[in-house]
Amino acid sequence: MKEIQSDADVFFIKLGSSGRFTKDCIENNYARLGFDHLPHELCANGEWVDENGNKHQLNNKDKWEKVHQIQQEHSGTATQDKNAIQRFYEADEQTIWITFFGGKMYWTRLQPGVTKDESKKTYYKIRKCVDSWGKRSLSGESLDEFRISGKLLQVKNYRGTICEPAGDEIARCLIRDDIPGDIQTYEKVADELKDHLKTLIQDHLNPDNLELLVDLIFQSRGMKRQGVGGKREIVDLEVWNPLSHEVFFAQVKSKATESTLDKFLERIDAFESDKNYFIVSNPDQQLADRIEYNPLVENGNKTSVEIVGPDQLSEWAINTGLSSWIRDKAW
Repeated sequence: MKEIQSDADVFFIKLGSSGRFTKDCIENNYARLGFDHLPHELCANGEWVDENGNKHQLNNKDKWEKVHQIQQEHSGTATQDKNAIQRFYEADEQTIWITFFGGKMYWTRLQPGVTKDESKKTYYKIRKCVDSWGKRSLSGESLDEFRISGKLLQVKNYRGTICEPAGDEIARCLIRDDIPGDIQTYEKVADELKDHLKTLIQDHLNPDNLELLVDLIFQSRGMKRQGVGGKREIVDLEVWNPLSHEVFFAQVKSKATESTLDKFLERIDAFESDKNYFIVSNPDQQLADRIEYNPLVENGNKTSVEIVGPDQLSEWAINTGLSSWIRDKAW
């Protein structure tokens, strides 16, 4: 696949009324334009046969004025239609075409030249894809609609056939795996927030507040805390998921070593649960290395144990809206 230019034009195309040709176009790597009342020869070469059967050769400006005139007789959106048809015929090979199907954004580039499809006694205009319709970025990221900005998705409501979407830069960035400047700024600030929260958790939360933080995180996920009873020595939190009916045990430590973890792993098998957590805000270096490279322990044939260090803990806090709570406790 050739390189996608950073300044390539982007057009949204609706493949048939209500997208009825979209599936076939994607599967067979082409784009189809309707307007079958418009002669292909007029749009392509400026050839026009009038009502008396006389042939005319129109220049580029005049042929599009003729297209506009014909469209005025067929619809109330003549200018919009003329622009769509002209873009389809004249857009170069670097132009990016996007459409939406099955919850994903598809994109392609089209080969130069439009042909006429008369296979079904209609006069659809056809352009073949340079490669194929893709639903992934150049690096292989799936272009799922739920990951796409609403600014770009609003083009799905466009009632015409072809338009330049308001989010054309977003489309290019998604396809090229570029990160827009404002997103880069956000990610930098988010990373800084995560680092600051990590420091507050490590240096300012006492053991009781640390345990309460973990409890609040589980609650935000819909978990219900249950009593620990005689398990208190090894289990600090016992939570229950009312939807899946799963039971989770967690030990929460403000400081811990690798030997502390090993003792937990040895003893936790005595209790029945669906998953266990070993959560520590200040691990020593050996334990920190173990968390980084192997945070999930498959404990023999027993229940797995997820080891959660300060980085993941601060990320959990952000994702569950507990940043301000941590700030207040650290003040």
